[in-house]
Amino acid sequence: MAEVPSRIEACFYTKKVNKAGIYLLSFFINGREHPVIIDDYIPTRFGKPCFSSSRDEELWCILMEKAWAKL
Repeated sequence: MAEVPSRIEACFYTKKVNKAGIYLLSFFINGREHPVIIDDYIPTRFGKPCFSSSRDEELWCILMEKAWAKL
C-alpha cells in the first residue's frame, strides 16, 4: 500500500495539519468503509515517538498506525 502514494492519500479525509489536531481517516475492511477519528497526540520519549516512527519524520505513518489501532 505504501508503494502507491495515492492509496495512502485516499485514506485521509483530513489532508492538512490543523490547529485542532483532529484527523479523519477511512479504511476498507471486507468491502465496507470504516471512518476513524483520531487526534494528533503522540506519546514521545526523548523527543521521538515511543511506538512508531518513519525515516523521513513523516506524520502520516504514525497517524495511520494510531487510526488502525483504534479501529
